[in-house]
Amino acid sequence: MNCKYKYVFPIDEFGRIGGMYSLADVPISGTKEFTREGILTARDPSRELYEVEDDEWGWSFIVPYDKIEL
Repeated sequence: MNCKYKYVFPIDEFGRIGGMYSLADVPISGTKEFTREGILTARDPSRELYEVEDDEWGWSFIVPYDKIEL
């Protein structure tokens, strides 16, 4: 199922997603919550968590229910 999810990523000095999520060798300057498109791949109702696969890059994240828009 398609969704939008919010996740906190490390950012570089230019405000782009950085660290292990980037091929650029630019130092990390902080963190920022991004809203991205994804696909729900699993659900854990007892812990109120979803597993989300990022549409653009294929990254997988565990995201709480309140950070998901269906």
